[in-house]
Order: sequence, then C-alpha cells, then structure tokens
Amino acid sequence: MSTRALAAILWLNLAASLLQYGDGIARFAGHPEPPWIAGPGTVALLWVAITIVLAAGWWARTHGRPWTGRMLLLAYAFLGMAVLGQYRYADPNAMPLRLHVLIWAEAAAAMALFLWVVFDSLLLPAD
Repeated sequence: MSTRALAAILWLNLAASLLQYGDGIARFAGHPEPPWIAGPGTVALLWVAITIVLAAGWWARTHGRPWTGRMLLLAYAFLGMAVLGQYRYADPNAMPLRLHVLIWAEAAAAMALFLWVVFDSLLLPAD
C-alpha cells in the first residue's frame, strides 16, 4: 500500500498522541491514570517510548523490512488504543468533554493504523 497513506496515518497518530499525552502532562491531576503512573514525568517518558516504537515501525516498513515494520506499527496501534483504559480509572460522566475527545481521537487514529497494517499485510509479502 501507499507509503504516502502510511505517512499521513502516522502523522495523524503522532498528533493525536501528542495532544492526549500533552494534556495528561499539563493536567495530570485531572486525568484518570493507573496507580503506577506516578506523575507527569512518567506520562512524558511513556510518550517518548511509544513514539520510538512508531518511528522504528516507519523506518523498518520503508527500508525493506515490511514484516518487522508491520509488527512495530501493530504494537504502536495497540498502545494507542490502550488509551481507552483511562475509562477504567474514572467515571466517564465525571470526565470533561475535552478528555473524551482526546481519548477517542487517539483511539480512532490507532484504529486507522491497525487497519492500514492489516490491509498492507494482505497486499505486500513478508520479509
């Protein structure tokens, strides 16, 4: 499938995660998080770590390692959809609309990436 389409989906994911994680850093007290996320610094480190997975997936996919790239991009997509887990830690009715929009935007972007990888897998042979 098109590298241009993949680039657009990756930029969408990057923007959605930057907005979601940025909000989590700036307004940490208002974000429902699991107890092991100790503060805004943990959120920032998590964003850097998952963004490295995204970058590695892009690099592998565009440098002759399609299977490796797909696996990394799938991992990133699942990590992006994991943002829905915030609903386990707070009553959705008590969460501000802004937070719902950020959560669902990141999850939707991650789902778009997941679907891209699935269709790419059908059209392009493995490594």
